[in-house]
Amino acid sequence: MNGKQIIKSSMFDATTKLLDDNYSLFENMAQLAAAHQELKVKVRLIDQHRQIQLVKNSGLTRSKVTLRDELTTLLLRISAALTAHATASIDQVLQAKVEYTLSELKKSSDRILCDIAVQVNGLAAAAGAALQTWFVGPEELAQFDRLTNEFKSVLPLRRVATNVSKASTSDISEVFHEIDALLKNKMDLLLKPFKFTQPTFYKEYRNARALVNYTGRGKAMVAV
Repeated sequence: MNGKQIIKSSMFDATTKLLDDNYSLFENMAQLAAAHQELKVKVRLIDQHRQIQLVKNSGLTRSKVTLRDELTTLLLRISAALTAHATASIDQVLQAKVEYTLSELKKSSDRILCDIAVQVNGLAAAAGAALQTWFVGPEELAQFDRLTNEFKSVLPLRRVATNVSKASTSDISEVFHEIDALLKNKMDLLLKPFKFTQPTFYKEYRNARALVNYTGRGKAMVAV
């Protein structure tokens, strides 16, 4: 990533963390909660692209590759069942949390895939018997829990960079534009009423949405 993208990425991370920490303030506001989840997914994509661009991992054992494939296949099945359950229940927040594509999961680093699996595993456990309507029963849930924990256990504590990936920088730029639009055209507007009901939270949000521009002449804050 270039310097501007690094600065923006820090702003995205700060904004996402603030919203995570104050999720209870808007968890019952479906559109805002869904936008928050969309933001998290897109910020996660930036991290994935960054890893693809900077690191080309090699040396994965065949067993781990196989385990990853098995986990991905079952993750998509569980995700589909949860999506159907969320749609039937008119639960937009849950739906935003569980919609994943094969392409997105394939691009994910091992660590990100593990994080996704852990989250979906928890949501599936909470849904429980309701997923049987969508062809996911106790056996599938138990298998998914086992694969998730097994995959988590084989993740290396540290990664070794072996080569520089040829991943397209334009892919990262596109995601940056999407996040900019999401924040500017949706989240900033949806959060405006909090200026009057939760002024401290709103001020912290606006501070997080500021860009810190580091130059040779010092530091300047640029509001977004």
